[in-house]
Amino acid sequence: DYTINPYSGCSFNCLYCYIRGSKYGTHMEEKLSIKANAVELLQKQLHNRSKKGQYGIIVLSSATDPYLQFQAVLEKDPNNQEALNYIINIAYSRGLLNDALAWVNIALKRFPGNVDLLKKKMGALESLKSYGAASVIAEKLFQETGGEDYKNTFIELRTLSAKQYMNDMEFDTADKALRSVLYYDKSNMQAISYLISCYLQQKRYEDALHVIDDALGYYPADEQLLFKKAGVLETSQRFGDAAL
Repeated sequence: DYTINPYSGCSFNCLYCYIRGSKYGTHMEEKLSIKANAVELLQKQLHNRSKKGQYGIIVLSSATDPYLQFQAVLEKDPNNQEALNYIINIAYSRGLLNDALAWVNIALKRFPGNVDLLKKKMGALESLKSYGAASVIAEKLFQETGGEDYKNTFIELRTLSAKQYMNDMEFDTADKALRSVLYYDKSNMQAISYLISCYLQQKRYEDALHVIDDALGYYPADEQLLFKKAGVLETSQRFGDAAL
């Protein structure tokens, strides 16, 4: 229904391309131009179309592909941060997550500790469901900035990684992951529940009881915790304590 071409020029220069017969196809392989006001125009068009109820599918870069031209720039100038950012964003927007991750790693070698690059790497890893690696970056950003958003992101990603470890029967690694979440948020109920489950799957009933008792210090009237405690006591044949 609609197209967005934030660049003009294309390094592929395919002989059969329909763009070649238009003004946009002249010297396609020689020059790449960036439409500096593309974002402002897009926002204006989206607003106008929305008011008119005109919705549809938007195709990106139907008449251009700047990907290889940015690669050519980087071959000549590996430290060109603008080109690195463009090629990372292009790869990410196309769903080429492994490519985006590879380029981010290259960029981080040039600009170590760059917060924007670390955030892009974290996002790519999360999209690839590499939650453990993504959580390491989130923790680093939280420790360096103290930002509450990074803390919450770390807790979410590390908890997801623990769930993955449990599914893979890697209980010791899951234990460490969940303990690291509780280090920052001692009353995090999701981490508490996973840790209890982790111990129960290993029949480590005493460890599960310790976690439940600690959690009851934060949630003394929580019926689910009390029910779990009674169930663990019964399973470990401590029937008298379970009756209490």
